[in-house]
Amino acid sequence: SNFNPVIPQQLKGFIFFRGPGVNSTMTSNDGNGEPNTVGSYFRVGLRGVTTTAINSCNVERNDANVSLGTHSQNALPSSPVNFSVTVKCDSDSTGIQYGLAPGMENISKNVTDVLLLDPNMGSTAKGVAIEILNSAQSKIPLLNLPATGGVISSVNNWQSLPIPASGGPTSSVDVNLSARIVPYGNEPIAPGVVRSKVTFMLNKN
Repeated sequence: SNFNPVIPQQLKGFIFFRGPGVNSTMTSNDGNGEPNTVGSYFRVGLRGVTTTAINSCNVERNDANVSLGTHSQNALPSSPVNFSVTVKCDSDSTGIQYGLAPGMENISKNVTDVLLLDPNMGSTAKGVAIEILNSAQSKIPLLNLPATGGVISSVNNWQSLPIPASGGPTSSVDVNLSARIVPYGNEPIAPGVVRSKVTFMLNKN
C-alpha cells in the first residue's frame, strides 16, 4: 500500500486519528496524498484496498470518524472515544481473527502496547501516544510486524472475532473499539497535534 509497504496486499482498512490542532474547516482529501497538503487533511476512515474477500470475510462498513478531542496534561489519560468496524462473513465462518497493524513509527521501535504518533502525518505533540481499547475497555496490543517486511506471523496479537449465526448465508458483526490519548515514554508532555493510523486486518486461524 502507499501508506505502509510492509503490510502485504490483503483485505485491510486504514484508521486515521486526529486530535488537538486539526483545522476542522479544511476539506478532506479522502485519505489520499500527503497529510500536510495545504487545505486538506486525512479523513479518518476505513477502506478496503482489495476487492477479494479473505477467508470468507470482508469489511462491510468502511467509514468511521475518530476525533480524540482537546485535553490538558492533567486530564490524561483522556476519556475513550468509541469507533467500530463492521465485518461481514459467511454464516459458517469459524476461527476468524482481527488485528491492528501499526505504522512505521511503531515498527521501527518495536512498540506494540500503544500507537505512537506519526510526525509524517503532522503530529507535533510530545510525551503522549494513543491507546486502543476493546469493548470491555481492555487495551488491545497491536500486531508485531517485522521491520524487514514479509508475511505477518499467525502467532501474533490477533484478537478472536466470533461470527454469530444469522439464519442466512452471511452474518455481520461490529468490532467495537475505542481510543484515548495517554502519557507515554520519558519525554515531557508538550501540547500539539495528535495524529496516527492503524490498519485493520482480518485473519483465519
